[in-house]
Amino acid sequence: IALARESQTMMPLQLLDASSFPHARCMDGSPAGFYLARNRSSPDWIFELQGGGECASRSGCLSRAATALGSSLHFPPSATLSFLLQDTYANPHLRSWNRVHLPYCSQDLWTGQRTVRSRETFDYYFSGHLIVDAVLTHLERHSDLDAARRIILTGESAGGIGVWPHLDWLPPR
Repeated sequence: IALARESQTMMPLQLLDASSFPHARCMDGSPAGFYLARNRSSPDWIFELQGGGECASRSGCLSRAATALGSSLHFPPSATLSFLLQDTYANPHLRSWNRVHLPYCSQDLWTGQRTVRSRETFDYYFSGHLIVDAVLTHLERHSDLDAARRIILTGESAGGIGVWPHLDWLPPR
């Protein structure tokens, strides 16, 4: 088992600007966000979609809405991106890539495109796909993501399920 030998750096939360990305919302309507570990010398990127189940009932949604699984108001101000270590020994092949972690607050398996609350959505937003799109657009505008050589999209649990619908969508972007 390879153990990391480096101390991981805390990455600050970057919330998406609601005026630029009005539809990239968590369940409660708060702006979605991401954590970025930037390496300006690398043209390669890896994006992790966080998992955390889904809400398919009013009570299920209610139990998540007041947590980080439903609101960016509960995201930590910074996070360690340990899912892809920068340690040469523990991760010799991908250690230098740009790393982006998208916290899961939409509870829709990253596929939602709901821009308004309704009775059908238990009065919540389900905008997971719109969050992914907004984070990519933000990084294209404010970094060199548009010149990426390789992009890996990964996730666990609900994040892993959310990867699949984005595989065909991502390349032509």
